[in-house]
Amino acid sequence: MSEIPLRDYVDRMLGFERDLRAHQIAEAKSAVDIARDEVNRRLTEMNNLREQINSERGHFLSRDLFEQLEARVRAVENFRSNIDGRIITMGGVFVVLQLLIGALLTWMLRKP
Repeated sequence: MSEIPLRDYVDRMLGFERDLRAHQIAEAKSAVDIARDEVNRRLTEMNNLREQINSERGHFLSRDLFEQLEARVRAVENFRSNIDGRIITMGGVFVVLQLLIGALLTWMLRKP
């Protein structure tokens, strides 16, 4: 069995430990760099999305304006439906009147 002095053993173990810690620190720095790059990429995407939202904000109606316009359109649609119904009813009345007048004239012209 080979024996080494305690001082050499401790120096060797400390050297291994120092190398291990240096490697762990380098790995941690690498992980931090990768994470920083990823965070920066995500922040850039979020800024682009925010800019897109701000630029598109002017293309949409506000909720209040939409509700006002919807109420006005609904009123116009109801008015038009009411008018359409009245026109159809008047058309039906005219058809019935024409039939009655035609029947009356036919009845009056047949009698000698």
